Formats: sequence, C-alpha cells, structure tokens
Amino acid sequence: MNEEQLKEIAILAKELGFKPCTMTTRFSFDELVGIKSNTSLVTDTCYYLLLCEIQLWLIKTYTTHVQILPYNKKFLISLLKEGQNGSNPNFEKLFESYPQALATGILEGLKLIKNENN
Repeated sequence: MNEEQLKEIAILAKELGFKPCTMTTRFSFDELVGIKSNTSLVTDTCYYLLLCEIQLWLIKTYTTHVQILPYNKKFLISLLKEGQNGSNPNFEKLFESYPQALATGILEGLKLIKNENN
C-alpha cells in the first residue's frame, strides 16, 4: 500500500460517489484527494480504516465483494460481483501483506465499476 495507490483509490471512489463516514477517514480521504486540512492526525492506521470503509461501501453500494483470503502464508484477493460464484472471480492475485492485498483489491474493484459505468 503506497501513497500513489491510495490517491488513485480515493479519487476513483470520490468519482463513484463515496463519502467518508468518520472524522478520521474524512481527514485521510481529504488529504488523498488534495483537500488541505489543518490536522496532522493522518497515519497508516487512518489509511487502513479508510480502505476498510471503502470496502464496506463497495459491498453496500455496488454489491462488489473484495475478499482477502490467507493462502500459503500469503494473501489472495478474490474480487466478486453479486451473483457470481467463487469459482469465477473478476480478479485474483497473491500478495505478501494484507494491507497491500486490500488496497489492490479495492482499486481493481473501483476500476471494474468505473468501466461498467462508462
């Protein structure tokens, strides 16, 4: 999970209508989309919470499920739309860390939704 990837996630999520629910995720989100705030509270934990909030929003708003599964001491992303079964995901890839898998899965989910809406 790097800052450029987080910025891309925040910008795509904003384009698709995402709005943060908490003060902590709002500060993180605003920083990533280029809105200056007078706080220095944003940490890696804040970014992780923002990713979790976007993950839940994808499920509720677009019925897109970003699943992160442990697999041979790594983490497997499985990206599914409502009505798909697990044997035919839209995207699968292995990662060394959970946060990197989550960020990549969310980014791929947002890209999938954006492409479907165009």
